[in-house]
Formats: sequence, C-alpha cells, structure tokens
Amino acid sequence: MNNLLNAANLPILLLAGSATLTFESKRTGQYFTYTVKLRPKAHNEDPDEYIVISKTVTIGVLEGMQFIYKPAVLVGSESNDQLMFAWIWKHLIKAAHIDNYVNIYHVGKCVRCGRQLTTPESVLTGIGPECLKAIEKGYTF
Repeated sequence: MNNLLNAANLPILLLAGSATLTFESKRTGQYFTYTVKLRPKAHNEDPDEYIVISKTVTIGVLEGMQFIYKPAVLVGSESNDQLMFAWIWKHLIKAAHIDNYVNIYHVGKCVRCGRQLTTPESVLTGIGPECLKAIEKGYTF
C-alpha cells in the first residue's frame, strides 16, 4: 500500500473535516480504515463534533478530546473497529509514538475536502495545496 503518512501530522489529518485514513497494525498486519467527518453545526457557537465511520457504519463520535462509542454498534462488547480507533485516539492524545505500532495511509484524497490529490507534495501529506493554505491560516471548515 502506498501513501504512507507521517504520524506527527495525525491530529491535523484526522480532524481536517473529511479524512479517510487506514491504519495497519505492525504487530498483526491487520488493516483498519476510518472516515472522520466534521458534523455540521446547528449554531456557530456549538463545539466541533466529528463522526467516526468504519466501513459504512458510524462507530462513534469525537466530542472535544473524547471518543464516544455509538451503542447501536455494540454486540455484547466493543467491536474491533471501535477498540482500534479508541486505542489510536488515546495514544494520539497522549502524544505517544503511534508510528511505533501502526503505519498510517491515506486513500489519495484530501483529508479536508475529499478531492483527488494530484501534486507530489499533497500526496505525501494527505492535504491538497489549497486546503493546506486554509489550515495554516486557521480557517474553519
């Protein structure tokens, strides 16, 4: 699989607004793919909330710095997809060296707007040039 990303950029990538990233466990070789989308706000003063999707199922939401499982997905206990995302999020918050445990890939689309990445720089970073400028300027989505 190509499009390997630098783990140091993971917080920006996950919360860019429309990220689809694949995590490969270095221990087991198992792949987990998640889409993290910014939920539209009812009011501008509402806090950001992100929907976490695995395959086609919403497995939870990110509210503030917390990952909250979506109970409808649970069958007796958390699914492997939920457990893996919770592990990733926990290590991300702790600023742990997540790249020691997983490889991180993007699907060739901008994590902010979802358009196809075409420049070599954007393929390396996972963010298109226009979206990168917007993120650097601190624009909201």
